[in-house]
Amino acid sequence: MLSKIQVVRRAPDRTVCAFVRFRADGEDVHGLAFRLEGAVTRVNGVRLPPFDEIVVDCAEAGADVAVEVKTRGGLYSGLRSLMDRFLSHAPGHLMTRASIELPQNLFWPEPESPAPPPFVSIVIPTRDQLDLLRTAIATLFENASWSPKELIVVDNGSVEPATLNYLAHISQRPDVVVVRDDRPFNFARLINLGAARTQGEVLAFLNNDVEAVDRDWLAPLVALAMDSRVGAVGTRLLYADGTVQHAGIALGVGGLAGHPGRGLSGQDPGPGGFLARTRRTSAVTAACMAVRRDRFEQVGGFDEDYVVEFNDVDFCLRLEEAGFVTVCAACPTLVHREGSTRNARLLRAQEIRDRSRFMRQWGTRLPSDPWYPAPLSPRDESLSTSVT
Repeated sequence: MLSKIQVVRRAPDRTVCAFVRFRADGEDVHGLAFRLEGAVTRVNGVRLPPFDEIVVDCAEAGADVAVEVKTRGGLYSGLRSLMDRFLSHAPGHLMTRASIELPQNLFWPEPESPAPPPFVSIVIPTRDQLDLLRTAIATLFENASWSPKELIVVDNGSVEPATLNYLAHISQRPDVVVVRDDRPFNFARLINLGAARTQGEVLAFLNNDVEAVDRDWLAPLVALAMDSRVGAVGTRLLYADGTVQHAGIALGVGGLAGHPGRGLSGQDPGPGGFLARTRRTSAVTAACMAVRRDRFEQVGGFDEDYVVEFNDVDFCLRLEEAGFVTVCAACPTLVHREGSTRNARLLRAQEIRDRSRFMRQWGTRLPSDPWYPAPLSPRDESLSTSVT
């Protein structure tokens, strides 16, 4: 059965964000983020598992948020969802791609390459998936033109013989280190374990399903990371079909944080060149992130209490608190083999815990992102403008 959710916000008057957890027998079974701009926010056609308790996480002091859920028949909810979608595009609330002029302080100058080139440590967490890992290492490390560099592979319990043989083979190289960790998956811990084994001045964290198409991919990221004002550096990532997966992370989009421009063509510059120029952003994904070692150590690395999600966003926000900016580079463009169409599913328990913690820790930052220009709608990732 599908449900209609109504969220009533009685205080404060300004926009707030909240994360609603649905619980059964004392365990989180699902969670939804809400951006509350008016007194009442309604969402129709939501599929929820059975639950017996609702918990609202909101960092805004004095927020009075109540949640009401009504179960509807599938036909009713489907029609209501279609009607709501139609009305959201009707005159009076238009979502458009209007031409806009972005503030110039959003964009970041392209730095000169540092001389001499700093030592770079590439860190890739992995578990099996040898085809992906082999491609990642070949394009990101072996074929990369940057020198000097090293590779740290953090193996989180691979069991497939082909993977184990491959890791044993590459570990014989003097510029490769393989670290083994058989404990349950914790992305933040894997990043910290890899960083602890590095020797480089610049650390480059990458997922095992990312690949480079340009041998010089490291140069622009390292140049930005070496800027004395910069903390974390990310870049554009495209899905295998050529659409945008990541071009920076904006706070409050969709209620928590989102990837503006996700799903747009990789050739689309975005409104005002938003996707085509190196610019400031609140956070970047650790699927491809460069940071100086001293910056990483200054803020204590990744917070391992964020097991699956938001560890990278939290890291960038802590760098900002320490006085460093986060930048998303216009180039290089890398390919991220993460599925461009994710199967709809309920959140897993750890994902709910990570999102709940992020809302409680950073929720007051979410309603307004200084690096996501006001003309762009925070409702979704489409980079549309909201015209009333």
